[in-house]
Amino acid sequence: MATTARGVFQDLLDGHKRYLRGPLIHPHTTRDAMLGLAIAQSPEVCILACADSRVSPEIIFDLGLGALFVVRVAGNFADEDNQASLEYAVQHFSPPPALIVVLGHERCGAIQAAAITFDPCSVAPEKVAEFGHHPAPSARLVSLVTRLQPAILASQPSDRAFVTSLYWRYAGQAPDEALPSHCERLAADGVSRGQLEDEFRQGGVAEVNDSEFVTSLYWRYLGCGPDKKLDGYLDKVARKHLENEFRAHRLDNAVCENVKLTVAELQANEVVRASGTFVVGARYDLDDGLVTWLTPTPE
Repeated sequence: MATTARGVFQDLLDGHKRYLRGPLIHPHTTRDAMLGLAIAQSPEVCILACADSRVSPEIIFDLGLGALFVVRVAGNFADEDNQASLEYAVQHFSPPPALIVVLGHERCGAIQAAAITFDPCSVAPEKVAEFGHHPAPSARLVSLVTRLQPAILASQPSDRAFVTSLYWRYAGQAPDEALPSHCERLAADGVSRGQLEDEFRQGGVAEVNDSEFVTSLYWRYLGCGPDKKLDGYLDKVARKHLENEFRAHRLDNAVCENVKLTVAELQANEVVRASGTFVVGARYDLDDGLVTWLTPTPE
């Protein structure tokens, strides 16, 4: 592998491309490779990943023994112990790993447990019910889920943008060019309900109920108390599909926010900063195997 952050990152990209398209080469997996690493290791990448059995960094990036120093925990967060493991890597390996990757993934069970605990309306009712049938969580599990609360809270502002896009989709129109700036105003709480309805009408809505329908969704999912007329408006679309789509968006946004928050924590870590190790965040898609990079990558 390369030694610079950019070079190591390119090695990850190349390995991931092989994972997606083939052929896989499974480097450094022979007995000779094993014996060569028996005395010492010098990994060039650290990965903080979820414990999920479907997210194996060595396979996703088509790398072998000795290439990755992997720390895994449900929810891929950087508590004291996990940071200590990464600090060990950047202080004791020579040269220190050039890159730390925080790797979250789609439909993370730990994030879902945190969402059920701190924002249950963002999770499908059947998932909430299923969670309730499990044995009472241990004190350690409660501590783990609580550690993920900031990601749940940080994911909420994007709801404004999502509900705005719902308007354009279900009103039968393509998103307009002003949508990004409109979403920014919503996120900043700069738009009242009346203004929102007026803008929807000006956008070409034929029936007032269309705008009322979406503004009702807006208020419901922003925690302002459901509009009493909401159920009637939901009959206009496939209610279950719409709500599940919204919840999937919320959960995935929390996954991404958790990665970004963890990246920021590690970037602020004095030991990591002193080592010069570059920290980057990514999300793994369980459906298609694609890794998406969520934070700036090395140049």
